[in-house]
Amino acid sequence: MEPFKYDTLNALNTQIQLLMLHPGSWEEDIHCHFTTVSLDNFPEYETISYVWGDSTLRRPIIADGHCFLVTMGLEKALRRFRHPQASRIMWADAICINQQDSHERFQQVSVMGAIYKQCSEVQIWLGEENDLPLAQENGGGTGHSP
Repeated sequence: MEPFKYDTLNALNTQIQLLMLHPGSWEEDIHCHFTTVSLDNFPEYETISYVWGDSTLRRPIIADGHCFLVTMGLEKALRRFRHPQASRIMWADAICINQQDSHERFQQVSVMGAIYKQCSEVQIWLGEENDLPLAQENGGGTGHSP
């Protein structure tokens, strides 16, 4: 399977990539496709804020029919946020920004405030329940006693 290739974004009209997360069960492969939109058109989407984790540990997902490697943290977040019967339109920095293109990455980081401000919801993923003691050790947590 060929690796995924990003569309080139037009920085002048604040284009971003959104991810359409296809429905599926926990066990099924993650399938998604990308769409390019302009923030000027106020698209409907959710953002994902998550723990990146070890960036060397990668898991494959299928994006536009191509293999795309994501961190384990993002892969688990996508599994948790995926609906069993309906697609979901989302934005996550590690996958919706071409991390290999420094110019695009710089431009997209400059509009991240607008990306988060315009989203309908922010979904937060701190990890699996058994990961929480480690998060609490490192100053994170859920705000309540375990």
